[in-house]
Amino acid sequence: MNRFTVRQQFTCDVYITDYTQYRKECIKAGTTNEELNNRAIPQGVDITDSPSSILDSFHVVNKHHVSIAAINFERNMQFFRDAHGHDLSQCECLSYADGATSKGWLMLHELKYCKSDNIQTNFDAAVGQIERTYLHLRDDFQDSPFLTDGQYRYYWVISVPEHSEASPFDGFDFDEDRVLEMNSRYKCTIWGINQVEVLNTGFVKALK
Repeated sequence: MNRFTVRQQFTCDVYITDYTQYRKECIKAGTTNEELNNRAIPQGVDITDSPSSILDSFHVVNKHHVSIAAINFERNMQFFRDAHGHDLSQCECLSYADGATSKGWLMLHELKYCKSDNIQTNFDAAVGQIERTYLHLRDDFQDSPFLTDGQYRYYWVISVPEHSEASPFDGFDFDEDRVLEMNSRYKCTIWGINQVEVLNTGFVKALK
């Protein structure tokens, strides 16, 4: 994990928020980038120890103060470029139990801010983004794999923060055969939720 140059550490609750769409809507309404920057509105994904006052967030509940490391891929884009130097389409970030002495957990996160009618489409797209990110980290990451199958207890987490009333999102018409096939191929658990609880360094629980 030390190959990533920008990494954050937490022993408290963690909140993940994506301001990309919010900033686009503000600019469309006439607000300038300078004004947004003066208001300290983050650009893109923001990982913090407190909830956003503007947008709903994905929430990692950490009652037991497990040491959590989080890697914001947008701040490490040099690791997500193809052979021609073009940016790849990756998920937002990953988090993992730092210092686990046995098989620890690792979450790959993708957030979608959308209308309720678009949850299904966005959920399907998010699974694809996480899969591509996982494969990049496993097969195409610099000179050696960053992740290997079965190395961690993997959780692929898709969040639609503005629609907690519809959670779990994987309860929509997502192809269950595809989920089972991915679980088998990548040894991962796929969740469509807005909140999880860290139980210890080995396990995470979905809060629905």
